[in-house]
Amino acid sequence: MERQIMNNKKRLFSVEPTELSPSEVFTRKYTSHLVPALKKLNMDKSPSPINQLTVKHEVDKALALSAQEFAWSGFLLQKLSSHFLELVLCF
Repeated sequence: MERQIMNNKKRLFSVEPTELSPSEVFTRKYTSHLVPALKKLNMDKSPSPINQLTVKHEVDKALALSAQEFAWSGFLLQKLSSHFLELVLCF
């Protein structure tokens, strides 16, 4: 009896992949870059001023990496890499 009930259940999702909207793609990319970086920072427990700068850097980096189809994202990545090197050398 249970087997018949299970066989009669209908599929709740489409077999074909659904196309995501650009905002959904951006959100997924942004969170996939940002969440692991913030988890790593949370485990490091560095001093507050350095931590604030690092969090800002990671947020900006996640923004640039998740919006690669825009021209400004490459410029932002370049600026972040050079600016972050300056910050690391200062501390």
